[in-house]
Amino acid sequence: MGFGRALRRDLGGDSTVVIATTAAGAIPYESGLRTVDMLGLTDPWVARHGDPYVGTPGHRRITTLDYLIQRRVTLVIGHPKWPRAGNGPVCSTDLVLPRYAAGEAAGRAFPPGMTAVEIPVGGDRHMLAWYLTPHPRIEEAIRTKGWRQRDVIDCRTNILPRR
Repeated sequence: MGFGRALRRDLGGDSTVVIATTAAGAIPYESGLRTVDMLGLTDPWVARHGDPYVGTPGHRRITTLDYLIQRRVTLVIGHPKWPRAGNGPVCSTDLVLPRYAAGEAAGRAFPPGMTAVEIPVGGDRHMLAWYLTPHPRIEEAIRTKGWRQRDVIDCRTNILPRR
């Protein structure tokens, strides 16, 4: 089973859940969820105002964390990745998390209380996503669908974000 199908299975295409991903093809299509394309190919704001990004041709900008917060993104998938084994905190570098456009000088690395979730995909496979904006559908999935919530640690400082 793919990431998008796992999201549809557990969230039912809930139109109030918003995801952000760099893989803005199959995951949005299969999940049925509203999506912010983190690389701006299908998001005009990111294409015009995102941070400069050195990527492959056609990927010259990347969203900012402020924009994802403004859009009330629920889950930041970034580029899909399998989580590291273990039960402890997730390292801040395990997924793409764009910088804040404003407030970076003040050391804003994470929104207060941000965690990660491991989403069962099938068998022993899990998808990792940043849980950015609290949402009742995600809380239900954590309680009833086997999603596992994990703290996020800033691996540069070994400090958990403020809650």
